[in-house]
Amino acid sequence: MKIVDEGWFGDLINGLPKKKAGEVCDGCGDVKFLPCFRCNGSCKMAAAAEEGRRTVVVRCTDCNENGLVLCPLCS
Repeated sequence: MKIVDEGWFGDLINGLPKKKAGEVCDGCGDVKFLPCFRCNGSCKMAAAAEEGRRTVVVRCTDCNENGLVLCPLCS
């Protein structure tokens, strides 16, 4: 997951071919979406507040309102 968090995942799969016609995507099973890699589909992330030691919950910026991201292998 560190690769995803640091943004290297896109660079790693950038040169890979997309799926061929008639084949099922190995990543998502042709659903086209996966649960978010950062928040695991919850749409929420804990962040430390600058003032004091409180932790606040913020919305994940990587996924849509359903906690999903586009499949990086076939989209």
